[in-house]
Amino acid sequence: MNLKDTIEVHGVLTIKTIDSLTGVILDEEVGENCILNTGLALIALSITAAGAPPVTILQLGGNVTKEIVTDVPSTSNGSLTVRPSDFLPINSYSIIPGKTLFKCLIGPAYANSGTGNATYNEAVLMYKISEDPVTYGWFARKTFNDKIKNSSLIFELNWEITFEYKG
Repeated sequence: MNLKDTIEVHGVLTIKTIDSLTGVILDEEVGENCILNTGLALIALSITAAGAPPVTILQLGGNVTKEIVTDVPSTSNGSLTVRPSDFLPINSYSIIPGKTLFKCLIGPAYANSGTGNATYNEAVLMYKISEDPVTYGWFARKTFNDKIKNSSLIFELNWEITFEYKG
């Protein structure tokens, strides 16, 4: 029996836009995301691994094409763009039985290299496949309404992944 036939995996991404001076939440969007086939393969490989989850990076992008399970990176290194500055580390994660929550805070300095506005409408959870050359795989992807990021805004992304045994 195939792992994906016995474990159901769901993801929900919450994106908050927060005023960096007042802390007021200006916008909040919640939506179910797509766990990609490559993400399911990662689960199969790491099901017996101990320690931190292998998903360690988040990247924002501008592709508005709705996510599907067969999505794969369009760049040779597996990222949305080839600029290393676009890789955002997962700030924290928590694991409880059947659920993992990844959290990423994107501070005021992250927006077009700290100047001007940048518009984002996709996010990808990523994991490192190899060191030499450095390549990444996609775990999950979510498209959303345009989010404008500038130096006066903070983005808070909370990505909840749940696992349910179907056997």
